[in-house]
Amino acid sequence: MEDFKILSRFPNKEMTTKEYLMFSKNILLQLKSFSSDFNTLYAWGSAPNHGTYLKEDLSDFESVVFNQLRNDEIAYSNPDKTNKQFTLDSKCFIGYSNSYSTNKDYKQNQITITIGAGKEDVSNNDMGILNFEFSKKLQSNLSLSNLIKLLEFIIKIVDPYYLTIISNELRRKVKVEGQDCWIGWITYISNKEVAAMLPSDIVNKRVLSNGGVIFWLSEDKALSTDEKAVQKAIKIRNILAKNSLLNYS
Repeated sequence: MEDFKILSRFPNKEMTTKEYLMFSKNILLQLKSFSSDFNTLYAWGSAPNHGTYLKEDLSDFESVVFNQLRNDEIAYSNPDKTNKQFTLDSKCFIGYSNSYSTNKDYKQNQITITIGAGKEDVSNNDMGILNFEFSKKLQSNLSLSNLIKLLEFIIKIVDPYYLTIISNELRRKVKVEGQDCWIGWITYISNKEVAAMLPSDIVNKRVLSNGGVIFWLSEDKALSTDEKAVQKAIKIRNILAKNSLLNYS
């Protein structure tokens, strides 16, 4: 069975450790308000022994995740140029990233959220990430209507440039080297020029108030084995690529 995930990319910006913690906590608090599915959260960290459940109100978030983010092999930038240690005021040349799951067991109904942002000396084309992965038990429950509701909520939270719901197998059939945006089962692109270029005879679309557009290939999952869906994705990819609309700049 193909596993579908949500990949979103939003304009990155430079952050201190403290700013990244506040940014991440705000996303998770808003997800909690969106659905009770996110009431319980397990913070993973980068080391096997760093994982722990967070308090439901996230009152321990800063202290727990601060320690999970620390990497003693990195020389951090601080207001005191001679200090390379990890502090709340630090900045990091690779940015910060951490993952959170609705429980620690992938065999259960698990959603994993990954938040990556805050790169130091960020360029115009640098993108932050907000990704959602669903365990195999949840894959069969993924429906178009519920996913679009979640996508619309994500758009309100981080104002992404681009967002897609795609499987690895579908991505391999549709992706072209050098393109930043991939056409998935469900795709969102914020560029206001995209909506008018989508052929109404092959794709369904919903234009949002910000001018961005959500479009989808089919009511059911667009599997890589569904040649009709794959050809739709390729046709849309070619139209948007011809007009330079599949890259961040």
